[in-house]
Amino acid sequence: MLYLIFKTFSKRQSDRIYAEMLIKNHPVKFQVDCGATVNVIPKKYIQNEVLSPTPRVLQMWNKSEVKPEGACRVRVRNPQNSKKYSVEFIVVKENLTPLLGAKVCEHMGLIKILRDNFNIQHFNFFLSFSLVCRVNFKSVAHIHTGNPSELITAETLFAKYNAVFDGELGTLPGQQHLEVDPTIPPVISPPRRVPIALKPKLEKELKRLTDSGVIRHQSTSLLAGCKEQGIKLNPKKLMPRSKEIPYLGLINTSDELKPDPDKVKAVREMPEPKDVKAVKRLCGFSNYLAKYLPHLSDLMVPLRKLNCKESEWNWTEEHQAALQTIKDLVTKAPLLKYYDPHCQKSGTIWRRRFSCYKQNGAETV
Repeated sequence: MLYLIFKTFSKRQSDRIYAEMLIKNHPVKFQVDCGATVNVIPKKYIQNEVLSPTPRVLQMWNKSEVKPEGACRVRVRNPQNSKKYSVEFIVVKENLTPLLGAKVCEHMGLIKILRDNFNIQHFNFFLSFSLVCRVNFKSVAHIHTGNPSELITAETLFAKYNAVFDGELGTLPGQQHLEVDPTIPPVISPPRRVPIALKPKLEKELKRLTDSGVIRHQSTSLLAGCKEQGIKLNPKKLMPRSKEIPYLGLINTSDELKPDPDKVKAVREMPEPKDVKAVKRLCGFSNYLAKYLPHLSDLMVPLRKLNCKESEWNWTEEHQAALQTIKDLVTKAPLLKYYDPHCQKSGTIWRRRFSCYKQNGAETV
């Protein structure tokens, strides 16, 4: 945000700022006048408008007086943000400069009056003083200086202040001191999953931030951190440089996921259930392998009905067939490949739950 000092009654053209507005799609250059209490427009810009009489008499900066032709309300549009405003103007016959008063300029967002900087009880726009304003240049389509040939544009600002817009990191003077409240418990947030399509952009941005010194790669040894914090680990689960690791009923490898042979064996050798507890145990073991078994929920419908309180225990051939089908599927469980966005693939989807892809010619689920 830029700060400017507007001298209300200065005769110098360089102290004036103009904002271009549209009246019936015709551009009109208005002077942004912080010292004006009314909005003024010559009659030539609104010849077809109906004027209403006004008792006001305009007093100019040199103490001369101008009697207006009348007053009217005109629709004004800012081409910068396409916002429309209904503005009441005092219409004059003379070929004077169109003016936007302080109240309308503030309402349009062209300026912001810092009222804390002066005593508003004795505020008088007609006093000769310097008024501090904050100008919102984003709301002004074009900014004209007193010289019509000097038009302030983005290109001229870039050329004059190239060091400000060079895209590099800026440095503020001094050192910043940050205080942390020790009573606030720390919070750890897991890394957010990034869609595959956005990963190249993310990696590019992280590299840019790293190269510019905003962030840096931090690698801390896990065991060194455990030793420092007094954390103990189970030595039986230490498997350095392993090609595959069992975890939660799965075997994790560098290329694929496959079912844990111990879980597969437990389901395959599970005896015929004799009561409801045995059925629940079977369902629990099967859920470990659910992602490998298509239509598992449909196959287990007869078995789950035995868990209902109102159902009487009765193991039938239907239940035996469902159990045998599940055991056969476990034996033939497919492998789960990690998705590789760079591989050529084709595939089909089964009922929105399972999809079969071919990556590099190999069929995977």
